Amino acid sequence: MPATNDQRVKDLGEEFAQAQQRGDPAALDSLLADEFKLVGPLGFLLDKQQWLAQYRAGALVNHSVQWDEVDVRVLGQVAIAIGRQTQRASYQGQPADGTFRRPPGTYTAAGDADRDRARRRLAAGRLALQPDRPTTRSMS
Repeated sequence: MPATNDQRVKDLGEEFAQAQQRGDPAALDSLLADEFKLVGPLGFLLDKQQWLAQYRAGALVNHSVQWDEVDVRVLGQVAIAIGRQTQRASYQGQPADGTFRRPPGTYTAAGDADRDRARRRLAAGRLALQPDRPTTRSMS
């Protein structure tokens, strides 16, 4: 049975968390839309390239990243996911541990031709949402 939109969005959020834990700037770059913005725990704002630069320089190191308590709302052709990220990390050698409630992304529908590219667009990106079909059961 194909995954539901909820599960597809949750899976993409988990893929994002795993790329953070690995400190994989190439994977993160492919997952993030160019319009990505991060609001840090102290209110600072980083664009995509500024955020990725921290990984490339080795300044931001995630020892563990957990993404859970995910709530996905599908509203027509848009899905919004809000979840809890718990991280054990360091920034420039200083502890940067924390638990954050955040939306990793807002997903908008994309056509079938864009599905592979769309799957990789997280945070202001696109995920090809499909209408959830009810399960049909035979009555015997």
